[in-house]
Amino acid sequence: MKTSWVLIPVLLATAGCATVGGVPGDPQSDSSFSVPASPDPAPAMSAPVQQESFGPRLVQSAAGGLPALAIPLGGSLYQPVTGGLPVIGIPLTP
Repeated sequence: MKTSWVLIPVLLATAGCATVGGVPGDPQSDSSFSVPASPDPAPAMSAPVQQESFGPRLVQSAAGGLPALAIPLGGSLYQPVTGGLPVIGIPLTP
């Protein structure tokens, strides 16, 4: 009798898991995971833009003022070689 109390919930749980899937032939309720075929399996990616030199550059500050010699930090942010706060600017030299 004790084994039937253990066996009944186990059987109900497995039967419930087996019926959770979709109805065969019904494409909207298909529970299997399928990946659609892609016409181009490996799309071409453009190469990232690389800076040719990470050395100091002559930079014109976006706020105006005199150009400064600065090291690129990424994007339009430059660290002046003389110290101080980073500046947002446009490089005047490559």
